Amino acid sequence: MPDYTMGGATARDVWTYTKRFTTSMAISDEVQVAADNERIVYTDTYKTVKRVQFGRTGYARIKWEFHIEPEGFTAYTRLYINGNPVGAEHSTGSTSYVQAHEDVSLSAGDLIELKAKANDWSVPTFVRNFRICYSDLPEYIVLLD
Repeated sequence: MPDYTMGGATARDVWTYTKRFTTSMAISDEVQVAADNERIVYTDTYKTVKRVQFGRTGYARIKWEFHIEPEGFTAYTRLYINGNPVGAEHSTGSTSYVQAHEDVSLSAGDLIELKAKANDWSVPTFVRNFRICYSDLPEYIVLLD
């Protein structure tokens, strides 16, 4: 900050101004991370199909699509953070892709995994479009002393 002379005193003698710019993460549908490749698993116990090591702290919406083939079976997916299940188990008997999502709180360094299975080990479960969505919100801090 420049010093302005005011009758022998400087602005620095009267007040101090500090500005710091940070951002926080807020839940939105704005895609920030995308792992869109299709993965196929044949299993009746949960198997990891998508994995992301995340480097920020805040809130996000995690979305994905999944389905099963052929008709008459059920596909299941579940989100895990640091090895712990988060939210609900999602299921579908659809042979067309359906979307699922979870709104979560994340910390820098979290390991985010999407796991999938079917009700029969010989039937494929398809997963794609795994996305982490959030918006950056600016926060300004002004100190006047």
